[in-house]
Amino acid sequence: MESVYESYLKSKHLIPSNKFTVLASILANDQPLCITTGVKCVPDSKIRNSQGMILHDSHAEILAIRAFNYYILKSLKDIENSLYFEKLSSGLYGVKSDVKFSLYISEIPCGDASLENLMAKNSEPWKHDFTDENPLRGREYYTETGLVRTKPGRADSLLSKSKSCSDKLTLVTLKGLLNCLTQDLFEDQIYLDSIIVPKHLFTDGLKRCFTSRVAKNFSGISKTTIVTAEVEDTYNKKLSNLNLGRLERPRENEKGFELATVSVPSLNFYETTTQGVRNGSSIKRVRKTNTGYSELSRKVLLQLRQEIHPLPSNISSYQEWKMSLKEYQNFKTAAKAAIGNWGESTKDDFQIEQVKIK
Repeated sequence: MESVYESYLKSKHLIPSNKFTVLASILANDQPLCITTGVKCVPDSKIRNSQGMILHDSHAEILAIRAFNYYILKSLKDIENSLYFEKLSSGLYGVKSDVKFSLYISEIPCGDASLENLMAKNSEPWKHDFTDENPLRGREYYTETGLVRTKPGRADSLLSKSKSCSDKLTLVTLKGLLNCLTQDLFEDQIYLDSIIVPKHLFTDGLKRCFTSRVAKNFSGISKTTIVTAEVEDTYNKKLSNLNLGRLERPRENEKGFELATVSVPSLNFYETTTQGVRNGSSIKRVRKTNTGYSELSRKVLLQLRQEIHPLPSNISSYQEWKMSLKEYQNFKTAAKAAIGNWGESTKDDFQIEQVKIK
């Protein structure tokens, strides 16, 4: 993991002493393609009519997957010089032989995989009735394992339907890393070879979350294994002042850092966001001026896709394109059903004609 931390340290993005965050990185073999940090998400009330310009989920793990798809789209524009991808005789793209992708996370993902930590603390669950049809909110009923949950937050916080990182990553292990703007460009889906967590954080909850809770309900096979890694003492010391969540447990007065960061070293790309838009902007300003949105937003990713391989002319909106991918959507629906009480998510739709090709 030395290469991940060295890349992060070069950004010199210090975190206040009373805050914490989580670091994640997708690696190609042992090289970090992207390094992300973040622990926040945007509530549903703020993403309605976002027109593809607001990042809903800025937890580090999910940002890393978005950054990976951003990296893919950039790589396909210069496929002759790509280190990891190649164009096949079919006209589609593929991963070069001997390349494996892994996801490193500096913390146990929020949601089902982390419940043992809550049980150990003997926390009081929120007291709400729940049904099998809808996901649990945050940490409520924390003794009920194997269920889909939304992102954690205060009981009085605005509602977010964004699913926990445990649930989203479980879905990724089944359906793959490629999203609706990249999967049809490849001959085969791209899967994570492993999810890597620091050795001292490993719990049985990780096995349950990513393996046993879906094994009986899904005909597909997860191609991802859970791996632990030692974080060298030298890096623990270097990072002790960076508060990369849970290298030491957060103190009671520590809160999640509002900023999220994305770094793609090979593209010389670095960005900070807050509330799902570029740091220094605001959701209100983005909606009013159509500027200040993240390079990882749906709008920008669609723009990159249009530059490589435009969507069919009869497709008018982002959601229409998503739903036209029948095989992909059917597999994704089956995977969600296997995981459990997924429920609905707020849809982010916008007209494709609004996306300009550079």
